Amino acid sequence: MLVLAGVENYLQDLPVLVSTFLLCISLYFSKSALSPRLKGPIESSIFFGKISEVQIEAFRRKVAEAVDADVEEDLANQIHRNAEIAHQKHKNIGKSIVAITLGIPFWIVAIVVG
Repeated sequence: MLVLAGVENYLQDLPVLVSTFLLCISLYFSKSALSPRLKGPIESSIFFGKISEVQIEAFRRKVAEAVDADVEEDLANQIHRNAEIAHQKHKNIGKSIVAITLGIPFWIVAIVVG
């Protein structure tokens, strides 16, 4: 009987463990989706991360000296990179929603059993 009592206690704790695990997974993917991507191209007049590292005078000079072809290439690169980042963030939010949705029934069982 003692062995069965141990298994019963484990089964009562299982919904709490599963729901907590799935909540942690959901939080991880939510954080991944909400965190900004700060690594960008080495040379860019558009990417905010690199612009913020340059003094205003140097940035103004760089923009004034920019050739249209370089600006267009920089812009195309940034648009493409932003699309990649948005796509990954969208996938992460989807994974977060799936994890929390799977965890809710276990959480409800944990409350009812607990």
